[in-house]
Amino acid sequence: MRSNNSYLIGIDGGGSKTVAALANQRGEILATARGDSANMVSRPFAEVEQTLQELIERLLAAAGVGRSELAAVFFGLAGLDRPEAVQRLAASPLVRDVPYRVGIDSDALIALYSGTWGQPGMVLIAGTGSIAYGISPQGMRCRVGGWGYLLGDEGSGFALGQKALTAVLRQFDGRGRPTALTELLCEHTGLADPRELIHYVYDAPNARKRVAAASRLLLAAAAQGDQVAREILEQAVAELVELVETCAARCGRDLPVVLAGGLLAEETLLRRELLARLAQAYEVILPELPPVAGALLMALREAGIAADQQLRNTLTDGWLARERMNKDDG
Repeated sequence: MRSNNSYLIGIDGGGSKTVAALANQRGEILATARGDSANMVSRPFAEVEQTLQELIERLLAAAGVGRSELAAVFFGLAGLDRPEAVQRLAASPLVRDVPYRVGIDSDALIALYSGTWGQPGMVLIAGTGSIAYGISPQGMRCRVGGWGYLLGDEGSGFALGQKALTAVLRQFDGRGRPTALTELLCEHTGLADPRELIHYVYDAPNARKRVAAASRLLLAAAAQGDQVAREILEQAVAELVELVETCAARCGRDLPVVLAGGLLAEETLLRRELLARLAQAYEVILPELPPVAGALLMALREAGIAADQQLRNTLTDGWLARERMNKDDG
């Protein structure tokens, strides 16, 4: 049954940042907020819990809404496809004994639903990390990759950034070919010498995030025609396609593929080449809305509210209007 309360919160907790949004039951977005990563694998749980609590409080304050007016909150967090993480969050005051319904699932699910609006499909996420995730028409779930930067995350921002920094150091040593990455890196970071990379990376508050940021330099160098950067990018495309192909073999090759994550959110050489490869075999969806919209969709479901076409239009128009406003303010 539809809740008498009118407001819903969706939260997308990824490897680099967490995005939260509050909407009413008509799909009108009333407040958004951003915070640090809510990855339940790479951050201590107490820090994740604090980040989520602060975001909820900021949303409520910005919208002038009390907790008793919430109908549902949905957490889509990195690492929540592991049973132990689900159990830990379920036992938290964020979920236990609250006056509203709560849903919890992985950030991959909400990224998928931001493109399919709750229908079966596959999502390829390439941000700080990487993963392919699918839900078949029969409801079977499958995931490929997503093992973290120490064990996998092929084709991710971290993987690209690490290879870019390694290429710079190999050139400096005389072990590698000359690359435009060296000049781009020094310009971007202000480092006078590649040897300073040791302190630049290892002394960073979040070394993983700092390494992943170098992926932008690799994309820029590849777009300029740098051969070293091009080869790294081509390998990343092949690895991302492999994630999709493996997922499709389990979930079904007729499913659409949603592209999500920071590396795929903008028009870049990586996305163009990936699209060219995937479009040969799949319907590819570039979602208008970010994954947090998928979290709002799931919060609506928790509250028993159907996301009909009118609500979807309202949600889409409202989010895009906020994005334009933010760009104008910037």
